[in-house]
Amino acid sequence: MAVGIDCGSLVTDALPNGIVVLDGETKVLFWNKWMERHSGIPSDQAQGRCLGELFPRIAGTRLVAAIQTALMHRLAGIVSPSIHAPPLPLYRHAEDCAKDERLAQLIHVVPIKLADAKVCTLYVQDVTAAVLRERRLNEQAKELAASNAVLQAQLDEIQALQSKIAEMSARDALTGVLDREHIEQKLEEAFAIAAKNAGTVAVALFDVDLLKKINETHGHAAGDAILKSLAGLLKEVLPGNASVGRLDEDSFLVVMPAISLDEVQHLAEQVRRRFADQQLGYQGNLVTATLSAGLAIFPEHGGTSEELMQCLDLVMFLARHDGYDRVLAYGQTPQEA
Repeated sequence: MAVGIDCGSLVTDALPNGIVVLDGETKVLFWNKWMERHSGIPSDQAQGRCLGELFPRIAGTRLVAAIQTALMHRLAGIVSPSIHAPPLPLYRHAEDCAKDERLAQLIHVVPIKLADAKVCTLYVQDVTAAVLRERRLNEQAKELAASNAVLQAQLDEIQALQSKIAEMSARDALTGVLDREHIEQKLEEAFAIAAKNAGTVAVALFDVDLLKKINETHGHAAGDAILKSLAGLLKEVLPGNASVGRLDEDSFLVVMPAISLDEVQHLAEQVRRRFADQQLGYQGNLVTATLSAGLAIFPEHGGTSEELMQCLDLVMFLARHDGYDRVLAYGQTPQEA
């Protein structure tokens, strides 16, 4: 049953939104000019007809559920374009209809108190521009994220190259172990950590015995091969946390944190024996060499790196004086070793 209302007092056709008034059977009581313009349905053809008859495809949509809730329970509802597809076939231009490019719609469904009659109003707002703007912002955000990902990958690559260059610059060109500056830096870092945590640091000095004689007899290239083989052997035998560096022409310094003197002596003996057993073929000749090693440990033998290096100098002097090819810890005599 139609309800007589003064529609002109409710809305005007000048409003920039669609306004539809429905009775309890969802028949149209009012249909403003905005709805005429965007639906293509004149007001006189819409009035008295059910909304589902005008727009059959709205069945089962959120809009229908919101209308039923407003009519039956007097509760307002919203159909949001961010959640739901546009329920009404409303178009800005005639060519949009052929492509079914509907207006993005924000619809408020509001019950109206009108005696005992069940009436509700649909306020239809065109939010196409806002939706397109939000969509474009999301696309730009994705493009920006993709660009940032590319830039981050390039930055990671640059940093990796810088790290590689820095690492290469810290290495001895011949043997690939740390150079003097960086092995001494590793020694100071290990001392600082050990002092803070009441830990230990073992240092070992490995010298190729009589390298000068090898160079004079077989040439410097043979001596270089001997040095490279010792560097490789040190990296192979010693634990992963050991730092190995070339201190000068014929000696290598090794820094090993959190290890006992007995363990260091055992490892050093392995290196000494294996090095002595090596036979390097060079220009048709077999070249062999031996090494001597001195060991000291923080804090037992010294409280600073300078003190430990003095201990190693003394130990190496004793090892050379006793005939080379031996491992000697600070405090030991060659006979005890």
